[in-house]
Amino acid sequence: MKKTLIIFFAVILCLLGVKTYSYASDWDTAGKALAIIEGLRVITGGQVDVVGSITGINRPREVVRERVYVRGEPRRSFYPVYRHRHEVRYSQRVWVPHMVWREQYVPSRTEYKPGYGYIVIDGYYERFQVQEGGHWEIVYSD
Repeated sequence: MKKTLIIFFAVILCLLGVKTYSYASDWDTAGKALAIIEGLRVITGGQVDVVGSITGINRPREVVRERVYVRGEPRRSFYPVYRHRHEVRYSQRVWVPHMVWREQYVPSRTEYKPGYGYIVIDGYYERFQVQEGGHWEIVYSD
């Protein structure tokens, strides 16, 4: 309801903005206000986020309610009785990295080993894993 109300007001303001005249100084003032709001967010490390709290983007934990219907005992009445059980689970965003295998060629070389002298090591490939991006997943607690 809150988001639809905000979207409704944004659309109304856009429609009103089409018919009104705006000057460069108006946009300059709005730009300064948005720069101050963004500066507060950057300085506080995201603790003060006006735009994110209004739109609901920065909710680290949200409550998920599931409604489970359980059929009642048939002895009491002819019609089935449904009652619902609320189950509250918390969600948390977790970063899941994408790991990929890379190969790197190590050229042949000579090394000195005590007791053996100089030995020749042929060229070979090394395989190793590196992180290449990732994605966010929502994990629900039990």
